[in-house]
Amino acid sequence: MKPNIGKRLFQYALTSKAGFIAALIALAIGVAAELAGPFIAKTMIDDHMLAIEKPFYETTSVDGTVSYAGTHFKREDRFESGETKGREARILQVGKSFVFIDGSVKVADGNRSFTNGTLTVTRGSDTFRYEAKALTADELYSFYKPEMPGIFQLIGWYCFFLIISIFAEFGKTYWLQSSANKVIQKLRLDLYAHIQRLPVYFFDNLPAGKVVSRVTNDTEAVKDLFVAVLSNFTSGIVTMAGVYVALFLLDFRLGLISLFIVPLLILWIILYRKVATRYNTIIRSRLSEINAIINESIQGMSIIRVFRH
Repeated sequence: MKPNIGKRLFQYALTSKAGFIAALIALAIGVAAELAGPFIAKTMIDDHMLAIEKPFYETTSVDGTVSYAGTHFKREDRFESGETKGREARILQVGKSFVFIDGSVKVADGNRSFTNGTLTVTRGSDTFRYEAKALTADELYSFYKPEMPGIFQLIGWYCFFLIISIFAEFGKTYWLQSSANKVIQKLRLDLYAHIQRLPVYFFDNLPAGKVVSRVTNDTEAVKDLFVAVLSNFTSGIVTMAGVYVALFLLDFRLGLISLFIVPLLILWIILYRKVATRYNTIIRSRLSEINAIINESIQGMSIIRVFRH
């Protein structure tokens, strides 16, 4: 796109700047709400579902505890400051089953197997064995039961952000479409007024179909620029920025490694712009020629039928 053309399109966009700004704000809110989903899922998995393998300790408290074999247990990160901890117990997953270990576990990471009441953990050349008991479904649920309020709360937050995302998507689409329609309305009025001021000899060698194509198809392409291209381009930038922020928050090294894709994307955009500009110009020219032929054929249909050609 030539600089002067881009500048003029920007000036047209300023005629409905309030709608475009509102659409971009709604777009940013919607993308942020969508990116909240992975953080909620991470919290749900790490702090509630997989956290069942954290150490449990016997306690005399009742709030937030698990009752198993007549004893109350509480997860280590659920203890209040100054609360007394009793003997340790662990819940570990072996395949699709879970086992209860009444005691501390020195090493839990590794290949696990459970046979005849013995849990075997193999890590490298070291092997560790612990006396364990397989948990029934009801016993396993009793250990997950204190986590259910937190899980339901996170599900509620996820639904809340999902609703925000839906409303933001609606607002973005509405404001973009309405603003683009106002811009295209003004553009078509100005274009039509300009056509009426052109001298008569301008139309001697210019088919009417080409003029109609300029007024309808080309301005519709400009509308797509404001609606689709602006939306996708902005949402892509906001999404990438949000993803990189999330990556650096979760793992700084992983974020640094992922930065290598940014120069590739910039290079791809530059190459695509050069190629697409050339071929889009050809496509618009061919489309106007097709419209010119169709328009002339329809206007001269009586002559065509008379000469049967």
